[in-house]
Amino acid sequence: MARLRQHPIVVLSPHFDDACFSLGSFLKAIGHGTLINVFTGGRYLAKPKQEPPSQADVFALRDAEDEAFARECGLSRIDLGCQEPMLRDRRVSDLSHIRDDLEQIEGPVLSTLARLAADFHPRDKGTLFVPLGAGNHCNHRALNTLIIDNFAMLSQKFEIMFYEDLPYASSVFHRSAALHRISRRCVSSAAVRYVFPTDWALKLALIELYPSQLRVAPRWHRYRPAAQSPLTPHEAFWSIPMKWCA
Repeated sequence: MARLRQHPIVVLSPHFDDACFSLGSFLKAIGHGTLINVFTGGRYLAKPKQEPPSQADVFALRDAEDEAFARECGLSRIDLGCQEPMLRDRRVSDLSHIRDDLEQIEGPVLSTLARLAADFHPRDKGTLFVPLGAGNHCNHRALNTLIIDNFAMLSQKFEIMFYEDLPYASSVFHRSAALHRISRRCVSSAAVRYVFPTDWALKLALIELYPSQLRVAPRWHRYRPAAQSPLTPHEAFWSIPMKWCA
C-alpha cells in the first residue's frame, strides 16, 4: 500500500459501477487515482421504470452515482462514452461480438492510457488495474482481451494488475474460468494474488452509492471473490510479469 500510494494509479472500469464493486475499499484506502469508465452509453437500470427512461436520463443518473464514489475515494474521472450492448442491439452475454467491442474501445482506451503515461515522471511507472474478465459480460471480456493483446506495450509504462470483477468473481465457475483463460495466454500459469481485506459495512456503503444498479439488497458473499482463502470479505487482484505473457 505504501508503494502504491507513491505512484500513479489508473483503473479501467468497464461501466460506471465496476471499479467500486470490485475495488471500492482498496481505492478508498489508496485515496487517489484516475478512474477511466469505458462503456458509459446505455439504458440499463436494475429496476426499470414503467416509462422507459431516455439514454440521456440514464447517463445523468449513473454519472452522478459514479461522481459520488469518485469523491469518496479521491479519484479523478475520464469518460470514454463507448456503447453498451443494448445500444448495439445485442445481449450482454453474447460473446460473438467481442470483436465489435474491441474495435469500439481500442483507440479511446489506448490513446487515453498513452496520454496519462506521458505525464509520468521519466523513471516512474503507473499501476494499471484492469478487469480479470470473470463472467460472461462481453464488455468485461473485451476490455480484458484488449489489455492482454497490448500487454507488452502497456507494460513499458504500467505495472498491470488484473482485478477480480465483482460480483461475477463471487461464482466459483466464473472465477476459475477467467483464471484459466489468462493462463492459456501466458508461458507460465504462475501469478501473484494480492488480497485486500474489507470491512463489509464500509464496502456496503460504497456499493449503495449505485442504487440504480441494485436489484436487491447487496449481500457480502456476492461481493467477495470465490477463493478458498481468505473466507472473509476481501477484494483481490493479480500480477502477471510481462516476461510470462505470450
